[in-house]
Amino acid sequence: MRSPRQPARTWLPSAAHVSCCTANPCIKRELTLKKYKKLLIFGGTFSPVHNGHLRAMQACCAATSPDVLYVIPTATPPHKVRHDGATDKERMDMLHLAVGTLHTACPVVVSDIELLRGGASYTVDTVEALSPLADRILVYCGTDMLLTLDEWHDAARLMRAAEFVCMQREGDARLHDAILHKIAALQNTYGARITLIPDVPFEVSSSEIRARAARGETIEPFVPHGVADYIAAHELYKHADT
Repeated sequence: MRSPRQPARTWLPSAAHVSCCTANPCIKRELTLKKYKKLLIFGGTFSPVHNGHLRAMQACCAATSPDVLYVIPTATPPHKVRHDGATDKERMDMLHLAVGTLHTACPVVVSDIELLRGGASYTVDTVEALSPLADRILVYCGTDMLLTLDEWHDAARLMRAAEFVCMQREGDARLHDAILHKIAALQNTYGARITLIPDVPFEVSSSEIRARAARGETIEPFVPHGVADYIAAHELYKHADT
């Protein structure tokens, strides 16, 4: 069951709430002041962030050319129960290490906007909080999430406020047809704006990486070197409930 709806609270990014992956110290200040044409949101639990996430981020940026990428760890995902063995700070730390390995044309921001807001992480609240920063807000969503997009919290309001970027899995004709049918239905019902981009295959999930760490197996092929070192140093996921 989802958490009860919390009273609306708007959290705008500030220097205290945002970390920017850039060598230019001026960009960090400008990110809280500048109006961008296009802002891309890539959210997730990120416990841990892995190379599949990073490949997807790069592919989304290459396909949509945003002015800034916001990477946002969720507080309490509406569809999940948090029991993965990493604190919010540890997830943020790992994200900072991971996004430093990205090669994107735009600055990358790791934002704790949803962690500060607390409670269930509803995408529509985050989109509306960030909307003063950009003319257009794009949200990445996976194939499975796209198929249930009309079941998201306040879906009609969300689809008015944001566009969506979805990776299309190759090689599954029935899934491809289901996606196209769903997109057409969402467009007809909500006027949804959805861009499909080619999938970047990555077969290992965060839960599988946690299981490997719990068994004492190497995880370095699946996460950046700095993240692997961080997990080992902090003894994360040794007893993770996957």
